[in-house]
Amino acid sequence: EYLQLYKGAPEVLGVADEHITSYVTEGFRVIAIGYKKQATSEEFSMAEILPLALVVFEDKIRSQAKSSIVECRKAGISIIMITGDNILTAEHVAREVGIVTNEKNILITGQELDLLSEEDLIEKIHDIKVIARANPLHKERVVRALQEKGEVVAMTGDGVNDGPALSLANIGISMGKTGTEVAKEASDLVLVDDDFSDIALAIFEARTISENIRKTLTFLMTAATSIVIAVLGSVFFSLPLPFLAVQILWLNFITAGFLDFSIATEKSEPIYRKYTYHRYKGSLLNLYDITRISTLGVYIGVVTLGVFYVFLQVLSLDEARTGIMFLISAFIWFNALNVRKNYDTIFSFNPFTNWYISVGIILEALILLGSIYFGAGNMLFTTAPLPYQLLL
Repeated sequence: EYLQLYKGAPEVLGVADEHITSYVTEGFRVIAIGYKKQATSEEFSMAEILPLALVVFEDKIRSQAKSSIVECRKAGISIIMITGDNILTAEHVAREVGIVTNEKNILITGQELDLLSEEDLIEKIHDIKVIARANPLHKERVVRALQEKGEVVAMTGDGVNDGPALSLANIGISMGKTGTEVAKEASDLVLVDDDFSDIALAIFEARTISENIRKTLTFLMTAATSIVIAVLGSVFFSLPLPFLAVQILWLNFITAGFLDFSIATEKSEPIYRKYTYHRYKGSLLNLYDITRISTLGVYIGVVTLGVFYVFLQVLSLDEARTGIMFLISAFIWFNALNVRKNYDTIFSFNPFTNWYISVGIILEALILLGSIYFGAGNMLFTTAPLPYQLLL
């Protein structure tokens, strides 16, 4: 005799047992084992399979999964579970981890998904949270429907058949431990330890990098704007140029240049987790950033020009330039501390927690003082020694 062994979903193999429902509603996964005895070697078929056993096991939910999904929801990230499990098992897990949270959420099987037209799927896609007994082709349909809605889609997968959907998604994420080479090649990212929470952490880390780029640009453009305002103002009022070319280079490459690297090391702020991806669409700098650059740039430029005018009445030209070079450097140092937070000022947080910035400011101050009070510095930057009280 020839023995054929089958394993799969109980309903697919035609295995019925009163205990299956109780198992799956409690979140257990149930696989049926069936067999056939044949007198001759024949092809496998789904007819007349005799039940042999049920394999019942629990796929433990990782402890950090639930908190990660909560964080994702706060950050405007929606999650859809697509699984080959029984829909009752999937529902139990989805409710346990917080994917399904209200009665508007739709839970369907792959067979029910096949009955939906593309238009119906696109219309309902934001309410669909669980697709059970799904095959890899269903992932492609879901990705397309979400993209038709204008969403940015990240999709996870591990099998050979997941390759097309991983390629189709905006960001394909394959599993590093269980993923096939085909899935890894088709994906943009490989999740080394197969842990969902790492995806959320990566999103928040990417936001931190983006915000730090934004802060660095805001800092640099504020400094540049203030210098331009001061120079243009001096031309308009027929004053001598407040800065020589070498002094402008000094301000851009030394005073601002050290600190832009330091600002890029700024740690994440809790508010980043409340932002949605809409913040990161379009221009890198938003209206708030541009307003901040303009306001601070004009303010620093006008004050610098005013002080320069006063200095010209009582100091030589070189001394006046040296004085406002120190003044605008101090403005830049304080702005480096202030720009660390998007909506807070240095009066509402400890400005010295980023020691890169603190050390950068100290080094720049020492170098600047050296250029003022040492002969070589005076020659190189056309500066002049000033009374200490004036700098203070």
